Amino acid sequence: TQKGVLPQRRPPSDWPWTESPPDMLFNYYIWANLESLSHFRQLRGLNAFEFVPNCGEVDATNHLVSAFLLANAVAGGTCMKHVPVVQYLYYLAQIGIYSSPLCSNAEYIAYSNNPFPEFLKRGLKVSLCTVDPLHYHHTRQ
Repeated sequence: TQKGVLPQRRPPSDWPWTESPPDMLFNYYIWANLESLSHFRQLRGLNAFEFVPNCGEVDATNHLVSAFLLANAVAGGTCMKHVPVVQYLYYLAQIGIYSSPLCSNAEYIAYSNNPFPEFLKRGLKVSLCTVDPLHYHHTRQ
């Protein structure tokens, strides 16, 4: 069997419905279609779209790397704390990372272990965001 980042290279039309293609392939096709659509819209004086995938929440280094190559920013990125090389790439390119510690706390990583403060200290371009604010709120209302 062939090993590597994309172990099975086949066109999208050949992927069976029961099997999902790799995230890297998904990222590429979504990015390519958004770029085409954005160009079409800009020619008509309309706003363009940005590609901001939700990735890097649950040990998906390949997804973060493909997002580095294609995305304007990423939502999530908590597993990036285990991959300093990827952090450095995001730092150099100043690619934005949208972090939602309350959501991550509920689903992936303890609030006290969230890498947002560490990323901020290192100079990565991070910002806080909300994911399902009605679901992850911490008020008495």
